[in-house]
Amino acid sequence: MAVRGNTFGATITVISTNDSYHTYRDWGLIVSDGDPVGDPEQETNYITVRGRPGLLDCSESLTGEPVFKGRRITFDMVMQTPQDQWSMTVSKIRNSIDGRRVKVFLDDDPSHYWLGRISVKNTSRVMRCGRFTLEVYADAYKYEKASSQEKLRWDDMNFLTDCLRYIGTITVSGQYTLVIPKGEHAVVPTIKVTNITSQTFSMSVVGTGKSYALVAGTNRFPDLKVCGAEDVTLSFGGSAKVTLTYRGESL
Repeated sequence: MAVRGNTFGATITVISTNDSYHTYRDWGLIVSDGDPVGDPEQETNYITVRGRPGLLDCSESLTGEPVFKGRRITFDMVMQTPQDQWSMTVSKIRNSIDGRRVKVFLDDDPSHYWLGRISVKNTSRVMRCGRFTLEVYADAYKYEKASSQEKLRWDDMNFLTDCLRYIGTITVSGQYTLVIPKGEHAVVPTIKVTNITSQTFSMSVVGTGKSYALVAGTNRFPDLKVCGAEDVTLSFGGSAKVTLTYRGESL
């Protein structure tokens, strides 16, 4: 999605109230830095071993992959406002979002959002020009706007990179095969099962030898991950309704 002129900004949604504000359209804020997303903070663990040259890197010993703590998203904002309205305007913005858990949707990446806590910092003013910083300490990964149970709007989709993941509730009668498209970061799905009418209801991961017995209610298996480097094919056996929920992530 192309963003022109000074309209580039972000939609900030307060999680507790679901109130949304666009930095430019609602508040007239102009982002002075076109690349507000900072680098992810990697969790590292180095151990000194006597007699061993260098340090022993154990950063991936528990997970087998890099672990990231979070990252900072910093919007340097500029706005024009009469001097006698500056304090009132800043208070309005603070009252709306400061200190809240929020979702942040960037205009140039509308199919993903960042999740974190926002703060308003470094307010200053020279004549009619005011400046301050919106800082979000967010999770390291951005999340796909639409989960496997939500439909993504065509207007929000990047046809070069995004993937349609909508599954909805499926009805299994006998055998049913479901292909989960690959992604950027493996996540563990939840599998809600209802209306079981067969004696047993099971699921297997094709090509891996993994098999699971499913029960009525919510099922979750930590060793079952989707959205990794390869497609995952699930095979269901029995009779029931299945709602499989996951949300893709990306650095």
